[in-house]
Amino acid sequence: MSSRERPRKRWHWVITIAWREGRFWDMAMLEGDCAPRPNHTRQQMFDLFYNKIVKKSGAKDAFVVYFSLEPDQLVSK
Repeated sequence: MSSRERPRKRWHWVITIAWREGRFWDMAMLEGDCAPRPNHTRQQMFDLFYNKIVKKSGAKDAFVVYFSLEPDQLVSK
């Protein structure tokens, strides 16, 4: 890390999707943490997580039930 680079802020994310599976509904949830680059937008992060969960679940025509992206640190240093 160069002297000009600062550690990036960490964020915690949660995404839940649902999709029709025949006569029934199915759901999937993923969560984790990330350290986006300063130029990343909330929309870019959402797209990344949405695509990740859809690929992992194999869902088709999934819709988002819940999405959260918040700072991971609970107490200021």
